[in-house]
Amino acid sequence: MDHLRGFGALFFFGGVVAVCGGVEQAFRKRAQARRAVVVSARVVDVESMGGVEPGELTHYYPVVAFAARGTSVRVRLLQPSVREGVYRSGQVLRVHYDPLDPTQAVAHTRDFPGGWTATALGTVFAAIGAGLSWVGWNGGR
Repeated sequence: MDHLRGFGALFFFGGVVAVCGGVEQAFRKRAQARRAVVVSARVVDVESMGGVEPGELTHYYPVVAFAARGTSVRVRLLQPSVREGVYRSGQVLRVHYDPLDPTQAVAHTRDFPGGWTATALGTVFAAIGAGLSWVGWNGGR
């Protein structure tokens, strides 16, 4: 039963760390969305990734250029399309960027990287760890 307590503690504390990291990322995402500046950006290129293996999807990422703090910024947006032709060179998109780091730009504020997946997985791991520890402590009775 000692091994259950050890694995339980490992899962529990690992889960707690993941929950803390996920919550911190979620707050960072929220702050980025609040201070985001909206600009019109021109698509200057479309990068494709994937599609090497048969049946594998190709993702098309727009590369946009816009002015931020008096300088020209060129950045690949985080959200791709799986349909070719959705993004075209010369197309104008509404882009939200973080004024503290203009290279952090997205088409929608919800697309800023967040931490909800890590929080959910951390919660599951912490619950498993608590259960293993409980069984380890109370399993012999």
